[in-house]
Parts: sequence; structure tokens; C-alpha cells
Amino acid sequence: MRMKTASLIVLIFLAGCSMLDGNTPTEVNSSSPSPTEVSIEAPTITPSSPLAILVIPADMPKKESDLYQAAISSLASESGLRFQIRNSLTQADFEFEPNLKIVVVFPPDPGISQLAASAPGVQFLAVTIPGLEPSANLSIVGANGTPIENQAFMAGYIASLLSLDY
Repeated sequence: MRMKTASLIVLIFLAGCSMLDGNTPTEVNSSSPSPTEVSIEAPTITPSSPLAILVIPADMPKKESDLYQAAISSLASESGLRFQIRNSLTQADFEFEPNLKIVVVFPPDPGISQLAASAPGVQFLAVTIPGLEPSANLSIVGANGTPIENQAFMAGYIASLLSLDY
């Protein structure tokens, strides 16, 4: 009797293994939905918003630096511009940022005349940098110091640069 039971178990085991080997045809349910193709759209790259850059020296007094950063940051955000602060500016910076619109520079001069000549679509503002000549996209404020009248003018001028309707 044990032999018959053992034989029956082995026979069932072998029958089960032969069904798993993939050679046995399986039934296809004709009522099940067939797979459909799904089209995947490539992601589109949206252009970034225009950028305003403030170039200030690393050794500028913190109180003065914070004042300029806060003023230009708020004006930029109100105008829908992104805002960055940098301690230097080179020609390579223009290659990586095609939406650069405004650059405000404090001394020392990073060669702003050459940068303005090479990027005619960018508006530059040199603040208290002596020895520069204004051009179509380069404005100069306070080259002879920063009395209170020049600071007030500078704030108004920066506001007009950053506003959408000038």
C-alpha cells in the first residue's frame, strides 16, 4: 500500500512538472482585452524665465551687501525675473545663461565694457565704477562716489530697468 501511495505521489509530481515546462498549450480567454499601444510623449523643455545678476565683491560690508541684494531681489521678483548674486562675472557666464537680461555690477570692474560689447541683448549697470564710457547697453551710476542723491537715482534707475514697461 505504501508503494502505491508513493507511486501515486511521484506520478502526480511528474505530471505537475510536465505542465510547468512550457510545452503544454494554454487556453487563451478570448473575452480578455488585448494590450494596446501607449504613446509616450517626449518631455518638452520650457525656457527659463529671464535672469538678473547682481555682481558684488566678496569683501563688501555685509550691511551694504544685504541692502543691495534685498532691493534688487525684490525688484527682480516683482518683474518676473530670476535673481542671482555673484562675486565675479566672465564671458563664459553668458554662454550658459541665454536668458540673461540685466547685470548690475559693483567695483572692482570685471571688464564690464568688453562684456557689454559682447552681449548687446543684456542691459548692464555699473555702480560707482570710474573710468567707463556709457553705451547703448551700459549705464553708469555714481562713478564719482555715492552721495545720497546718486543712491536715490540708482534705486529708481534699477527699478525702471526691472519693470516690464520701462
